[in-house]
Amino acid sequence: MNNHNNHNSEINADNIIKVSGTPFEMGFQQGKKFAGQIQETFRHIIKFEGIQTIKPKILPNFIFSYLLKQKIVKDWKKLIEILAPTLYERMLGISNGAKTPLEELFVVQALEILSDDVSLVTTGGCTSFAVLPERYAGNEMILGKNFDFMETFKDDNIIRFSSPDRKFKSIELTYKQLSGSHDGMNEKGLVVLYNYGITSERTKTRLPITLLVQQILENCATVEEALILLESFRYPNAAILLIADSKDTVVSVEISPDHISHRHPDNGIIANTNMFLCPETKLYDLPHTVHYSKNAPGDLAGNRIHETNELRFSAAMNILNSEKGKLQLDTLKSILSDHNGKPGGDDNTVCRHGKFFTTQASAMFFPKHRKVLITMGTPCNNEYKEYKL
Repeated sequence: MNNHNNHNSEINADNIIKVSGTPFEMGFQQGKKFAGQIQETFRHIIKFEGIQTIKPKILPNFIFSYLLKQKIVKDWKKLIEILAPTLYERMLGISNGAKTPLEELFVVQALEILSDDVSLVTTGGCTSFAVLPERYAGNEMILGKNFDFMETFKDDNIIRFSSPDRKFKSIELTYKQLSGSHDGMNEKGLVVLYNYGITSERTKTRLPITLLVQQILENCATVEEALILLESFRYPNAAILLIADSKDTVVSVEISPDHISHRHPDNGIIANTNMFLCPETKLYDLPHTVHYSKNAPGDLAGNRIHETNELRFSAAMNILNSEKGKLQLDTLKSILSDHNGKPGGDDNTVCRHGKFFTTQASAMFFPKHRKVLITMGTPCNNEYKEYKL
């Protein structure tokens, strides 16, 4: 797997890594490169405002830290080891390479589920879309994604090139501490984009979605194959997955812990934020009247939770429907950097600039040509660079 010729030097940049070999070897390479940051992660999480909201006030931090690690390892270690053994091996490799206790990595892994629990509801943002060839001036399918998450973790984002033994190669957007990923494309042109959902159902102790995304990228060549794998599991938290392949097939899959539904493009376009749109799963979406509690972290306190999802979805769809002819690449880029007519972005714009949630990475995927444009940070302030599988 090679980086695009114009950007070979970027492979050694601080936020980019190329790993290969067995799952343990790939994890070890990742852990070794990012050891310094990984070793500080657990301490960072324990001090994090979102986690502090679930800590009993009278409980000292060191006792809370111990109890949290013990509970998460008890809940998730054996489950991941059985259901995703190769990714468990990657976690072991990261732990060894970074010289970091494995239980601390399990806390990082569990964060995506803890943050989606209805009792916390600090789930991140994310906006994604797909445009079919008949609507794109380049005459191929193109997918876009802004990954929005908690501002405090923005420096943990990486671009990872994976070349696993006997599985598909892929390029992924993930965190320095994770064996799975939240977005990616493999050598067959299969793309998976993961948006969090927000459900009224309680989260469950099941295989984390980032590990499912990685399993799809390593093992599936088409949307059909991805759905077979995805539908063989039950889920820990709500999610909205946009899955596409090089045959110009694309589907949005909405899942809650106990339900799943599909949505397809309309007039050659489809977009997602963090709310369910399928009739079947809308029944289990968090009601749109619910507000963050007064104890919510950052600038979230008292806000209506789904307001940002409604406004970002509307903004994306307005731009997607703004041109009667075929959409230009610059128009699609403008979606990801959109501030909805404001001089600067905020928590309700596609290019997100909230005090708690921000756009941490932005990417545009071209399945047919196995290429992706990626920028770290908000796309309004950074330029995309091109990478190819």
